[in-house]
Amino acid sequence: MPLKTVELTSTSAEQTFAIGYSLGTNARNGDVFALVGELGAGKTVLTKGLAQGFGVPSHCVITSPTFTLINEYEGERGVLFHLDIYRLAKSTDLTDIGAEEMLGSERGIAVVEWADKMSEAMPEGTIFIRISATDESSRKLVIAAPEHFPLATIG
Repeated sequence: MPLKTVELTSTSAEQTFAIGYSLGTNARNGDVFALVGELGAGKTVLTKGLAQGFGVPSHCVITSPTFTLINEYEGERGVLFHLDIYRLAKSTDLTDIGAEEMLGSERGIAVVEWADKMSEAMPEGTIFIRISATDESSRKLVIAAPEHFPLATIG
């Protein structure tokens, strides 16, 4: 499936959140967002925005599921499945934790942190987002999405 790409610059955590919010408003059940970036790059900030844009209430505290591996948040339009696969060793570990039921689920959307560890296990049509720090507060986001996802409205 061909991907289209957009590169965005964020100069603050608030702007990274806003980019995530825009992604969330455009998300459809079944979408998978694969986040790639070093520790502290802004993956969880982006996820917080994505969650609110998808309709997860603002009072929900979105945290990285580093030790629990998966957090689920109920939203107006479905469930946001938030996975952190940093501690997994191989793609069969995804099956062991039941991730296959969440990746591409019509019940909601999935956000996978550290997706570069198992990019081959991400389903077709996954939206890949690479976040890299350009300085202490600025980030470069490269988003690669399938043709159906409206990238022109992001940012």
